[in-house]
This record gives sequence, C-alpha cells and structure tokens, in this order.
Amino acid sequence: MAARRILWGKCVNAGQTCVAPDYVLVPRLFQDKFVAALEAAYKSFYPESAQPSDPDTFSRIVTPQAWKRIKGLIDNTKGTVVVGGEMDEATKFIAPTIVRDVKADDSLMSEEIFGPVLPIVPVEDVDEAIAFVNARDHPLALYVFSQDAEFKAKVFTNTLSGSAVANETLLHLAVDGMPFGGVGPSGYGAHTGKFGFDTFTHLRASLDSPSWVDKIIGFRFPPYDKSKLNMAYKLFPSLPARPIGAPSVTAKYKWWGKWFFFAFAVALLGGLTNRLKTLRGSS
Repeated sequence: MAARRILWGKCVNAGQTCVAPDYVLVPRLFQDKFVAALEAAYKSFYPESAQPSDPDTFSRIVTPQAWKRIKGLIDNTKGTVVVGGEMDEATKFIAPTIVRDVKADDSLMSEEIFGPVLPIVPVEDVDEAIAFVNARDHPLALYVFSQDAEFKAKVFTNTLSGSAVANETLLHLAVDGMPFGGVGPSGYGAHTGKFGFDTFTHLRASLDSPSWVDKIIGFRFPPYDKSKLNMAYKLFPSLPARPIGAPSVTAKYKWWGKWFFFAFAVALLGGLTNRLKTLRGSS
C-alpha cells in the first residue's frame, strides 16, 4: 500500500505539485524490500500498453527551463537509478525515476525537485529520520506510513510541517473543512473555507476609553512619586528573581494585580451595561 500511494503522489502531474513526496526516508535494512515494492507498483501503473513516454499516459514538464533543471539534478546524483531515467528534451519528458542510496548532500537533496524523481534516503532508525527532517526547512506536508499509533505520534510530535498525514499522500487537499498551509519557509497561514477567510482578515483592535478610568489608573501620569509607585505595585504582581535552571513549582507571587483587574473588569462591564440601558431608555 505504502509504495503504491507514495509513487502515485510523486507521479501526479509529473511530480509538479507542491505536496508531492520530495524524498523518502526508510530504514537501511528495509530499503531493498521497499525498492522492490516501488518497482512492482511502477509496472502496475505503467504496463507495456501504457508507457509513460506516451503523452496520453504521463504528464510533461511545464517549461524547457524546468526540464533542464530536473535533468541536472538526475545527472549529478551519486545515488543509483533503479527505475526510469528516460528523458526527451524535445517533448519535455522525464519518466518517473526512482533513485536509491541517496545521501543528504546529494544533488537530489539540494532543492525541491518538483518533478517525477523520487530519492530513497536510507537511515538507521526513526530518530535519525526525525533529525533529518528537522535539519531542513519545515515541509508543506509530512507523510508517515505506519499502523503503529505510537510511531506516528512520535514523528508528528517531534517535527513541524504544514500538514501531518498518515498512510496517504496528496488527498488531504481534498478533505472538506481541513486547513491547508505551510509553516516557516513553506508558507504562513492557511486557506480553504473559513481558514482562508481568517487568514486574509485583519483582526483590528479597537478601544474607546472613558474619562473616569483616570481616577483609577491616574498614577500613570507624571510627575511620579512614592505614592504612585505604591499604586503601581498593587496593580501588578511582583517580578520573580532571575530564574536559574528549571522554574520552581513552589514559587509564590503577589496576586493583587489580577484581583484588581478582575474587579476593574466587573466595574467596567457594569458601567457599560448601565450606559447601554440609559441610551436605550432615551431612544
């Protein structure tokens, strides 16, 4: 299942989607079995009667410049091409290409491929895989294939990405009501439905302060003296000492400020309510 879904996600529109799997991290001892599964999936996708070289079967690269860029990545790889590799500049064709034994400093890892090339990067364990992901820009989508709930939770908890998807590729874009967006270099905000509205809506803060507020916090105005300083201390909790190590759960602070603001909020709400009643009565 994993091999078919990953290869499909890479081959849609010849890999020219922003959420196509850019590379695959697999346990080193599992690489041979995974590559064999990808080869089997490739043969089922593209039998002799439907080869990717047929323009009705497989997409083409969008521009000559993009074709040359992807070709350069393939030409300079130190990995081993096990499937595909065929290219034709005249038609901007690049076959679905699977490359195994790719290292972190390989040409295929130097930038987002945005094409039908799938590098396989062997790692020792999930901890190395997590470190590998975190050493790079936060991806727009992170895919994990596993039936182990703890394994999935470990990966998602210890990484950061625009989307976190288990046992699937690309289809999260079609889930109604789910936000889509990146984080950091992969983008900011989210869109689809209300999430798009919220992203492009500015939450404008507004305040109209009544004059009587100065009777409560008039100490904010200069000139300052000891009495005003004492009033300020009553409003705000005392600052703790500069922390050394982990914070203590037994630390005690003065809570005068919070109680004062609670009372202030109640008084303000009551005043506004009375004013609203007065306005309604006069109208």
